[in-house]
Amino acid sequence: MDLRLKKQLIVALIFFVLVGFSGFGLFKTLVPPKPSPTPDPTANLLPLKIAKAGLIPVDEDNFDYDFFANIINDNPNYGSSLFTYQVEFIDQNGVVVDTRNGKSYIMPGASRFVVESPLRFNSKIAQFRFKITDTKWDQLDPLIGENVQILLQTKPVFELRDIPGVFGVVAGLLRNLSQFNVSNVDISVALEDANGQILGVGKTSINTFIMGTTRGFETRWHRPISGDVSKVNIYTYTNLFNLENIDRTEGSGGIDRFQEIQ
Repeated sequence: MDLRLKKQLIVALIFFVLVGFSGFGLFKTLVPPKPSPTPDPTANLLPLKIAKAGLIPVDEDNFDYDFFANIINDNPNYGSSLFTYQVEFIDQNGVVVDTRNGKSYIMPGASRFVVESPLRFNSKIAQFRFKITDTKWDQLDPLIGENVQILLQTKPVFELRDIPGVFGVVAGLLRNLSQFNVSNVDISVALEDANGQILGVGKTSINTFIMGTTRGFETRWHRPISGDVSKVNIYTYTNLFNLENIDRTEGSGGIDRFQEIQ
């Protein structure tokens, strides 16, 4: 092979190499690689935990019951604006006689005491199955946690009442020390004996809780409680993920988590 042919081959090789690199660069520009999917920050969150659940006979002759469950969220930075749950009620023959579906919310690193009451069935209930069916995870704004304070102004006490159709009540006063109005406050009540066994549960709510005001609440039991009530637990909640729940027309407009009062 003469020198001239060698030079032509070298020039041709260099040309094709340059064209190849240019073509590859153009392809990368026109057809960029697909971006890596953004990792789901909720993928490794701990599931909501059922700490305790129970079914309380209210009037077994008429198949009346109350149900409660204490749910714990061990995730410090994520809560749920909506989680759903299901309770199956089973008779003495192992047959599911009723199913109740419910929903609630829970704050980061907090607990939620849910109550299903009143419940009436067509037969005696021997057992139940409770499960969380779905959880919508949400991250709370870092600024949330500064300006809501709902204070229990009276010690909760279970009092017997000599009123037709009313066995006993728990009444109390809450004060809204926040810098804004709150549309809804959910209140759950649990009655315990000296051993910590839950004897009765109830629930109520306060709507349109104006800042700087005091509101009363009352929960009634219409049938006798089986056992001696030694302690009353009051749990107050509001959905901090729902901005429509907060009226920012006055005050500084901050939000904080509600207190759990025991």
